[in-house]
Amino acid sequence: MFMHGMMIYCVLFLAAFLFFILDPKIKFSFIPGIIITEIAGTSFLWCFVFAKMKSGTLARLINPFGIFKIQKINLIALSAITAPVICVVLYFLGKLIGKCIFKGAKGRTKPAKVLYIIASVIVLFTGIFQSLNSLTLTQESFTKFSNLSSLFRVLARIRVVLGYLQVSVKYALPVGISLAVTGLICVILINTKIPMFKKEKEPVFPKI
Repeated sequence: MFMHGMMIYCVLFLAAFLFFILDPKIKFSFIPGIIITEIAGTSFLWCFVFAKMKSGTLARLINPFGIFKIQKINLIALSAITAPVICVVLYFLGKLIGKCIFKGAKGRTKPAKVLYIIASVIVLFTGIFQSLNSLTLTQESFTKFSNLSSLFRVLARIRVVLGYLQVSVKYALPVGISLAVTGLICVILINTKIPMFKKEKEPVFPKI
């Protein structure tokens, strides 16, 4: 059960990491990276690590003597602390790699743009998939959209490989929409005439 559905988290963390790597080259690239990391990190910690495994091996390792009672409020607090930590680690690691890749690289705007679009499209389609997948989570929504049964079958096949973000029913659609909107905005911005690329600082030579 732990490995099932992991692919979607790997894809989102990869997209977020790409945004962090591109931050030294593209303005405000860290913002979508933070949004994606917070959404994926909180969902991952809450559902996979704690909710699905709280009565299993992991819980026994964390709390071997049963001293601490695992309650919802404790899990929320732990997720609220740990998800930003993951975000900070990915941010600084990505920025360090980005500086090494793009340092003094005036002609690498095209590869940077391609990577930015790839990361944005990944987030966009993941958000669309999550939004459509939310329609299958309750009996009411399933009945309402029963005429789209073929779509549900396609979604089910994708879920076998990709998995889906493990969030509660009431948050599934907002999370999907947030991801889709983030990806769409990034795709639009990078393809406009708005100056998205950071200017290289000219080296300052000492006067003789």
